[in-house]
Amino acid sequence: MSTENKKKNEVAKIKEDITQTVLARIQDFQEAGELTLHKNYNAPNALKAAYLVLNEVKTKDGKPALTACKPSTVAQALLKMVVLGLSPTKGQLYFIPYGEKLECTVSYLGEILLAKRFAELKEINANVITEGEVFEFGVDTKTGRRFITKHSQTLESIGNDDKIIGAYAVYTLNDGTTNCDVMSMKQIEQSWAQGSNGPAKKNFKVEMAKRTILKRAIKQILRSSDDSALHNVADEKKVDETKGYVDNKVNKEANREVFDIDDVDFEEVKEKKSVKQVEAPTQEASAEEKPQPGGTQAKAF
Repeated sequence: MSTENKKKNEVAKIKEDITQTVLARIQDFQEAGELTLHKNYNAPNALKAAYLVLNEVKTKDGKPALTACKPSTVAQALLKMVVLGLSPTKGQLYFIPYGEKLECTVSYLGEILLAKRFAELKEINANVITEGEVFEFGVDTKTGRRFITKHSQTLESIGNDDKIIGAYAVYTLNDGTTNCDVMSMKQIEQSWAQGSNGPAKKNFKVEMAKRTILKRAIKQILRSSDDSALHNVADEKKVDETKGYVDNKVNKEANREVFDIDDVDFEEVKEKKSVKQVEAPTQEASAEEKPQPGGTQAKAF
């Protein structure tokens, strides 16, 4: 067998071991009554899709994440994805390499889905406020909830990135409860300052401002939820068991050298000026996602 084919077989073997391990742990959780997957979520299909996305993820130094990251951390990231019932191909999460560790970071789209599943969220929408627009809001002194009384926009004011003065998000729960969150542009920029200063915040200022206020509002909704399903993956004992099993299996059956996958094109994902591509995770003080330390994230299909 050629060296090239041997490497491909070794990669396939590791993928198979990790997939089987994650599915086994999910089955254990289900049999123990600790986890109920969403009825429309297919775990095996999600894992296959995740590997397609992972094929495009690179570390800071340009190495494929699947070969550079420890298999145990890959298993942990995939386990978190399945437990939360999210899809990487829909931009609901990102796989981010931190050295030899792979992390699964939930995007704001994923958080909206989680809030609808576990926190009775019915609808949420955001808008930015620009100079010249009429914007008024108040506070219900009985409940402490904010409410928007007026927001008048014009064609000239829409999309004026340089004159944004704030943003707000309004959400409704299934029981009819309505609330909103408001941030000034100063607050939004302070939040951005806590993360990476990528071009997205400059090139897509309107969308990034909306995303920031959406994430802060959703964060409040999720944190007020008491659904333990959101925290199953945080059980360190279960995670350690999975990591230990995979490490042991890989050390016994796989080549310990770092190898390349020759049949996959790992061309670095280039930035495209499209709103759909504004998904680079950033860690914000109030609501943004983790920064990627130089690694290349996968783009959504």
